[in-house]
Amino acid sequence: MISKLKTVYMMLCIFIFSSCNYNRYGNGIIEDTHKTFERNKGYIYRLTFEGQITKKAICNECELNKYTLTLKLNQLSEKPVISNVEFPPYYTFESDSILNITVSKELFVKVKERDKVYKEKESFNLKAENNELLYLNKEQYKWLP
Repeated sequence: MISKLKTVYMMLCIFIFSSCNYNRYGNGIIEDTHKTFERNKGYIYRLTFEGQITKKAICNECELNKYTLTLKLNQLSEKPVISNVEFPPYYTFESDSILNITVSKELFVKVKERDKVYKEKESFNLKAENNELLYLNKEQYKWLP
């Protein structure tokens, strides 16, 4: 009876220990994901760019990147380093002069192909023709408004 009790106790200890390590591992993944998200959102937030919308696209099957714009950039304040070249599904640089961005439906509807766009440094907004529209969410772990 005592050996069975020891075995059950040992199994319980192993289970608890394993659960603790799993939780630390899971928390580490979440923490790394948040850091990557904030680093990429911070890069776009700090960026200044100016260009023209060359393409508008709707993806009916997509959840996060339903509305996208392709921009031909004339000005880019900070060329992307390897870790900032893309952060799918939110943005992708095809080169230093082509930028694909995911936008909200509101922004998508209010702009047209060939509109000139401008994003100021440390701004959540995108200016297109006579509109200034919210591009990035001000909340910490959300991209779109």
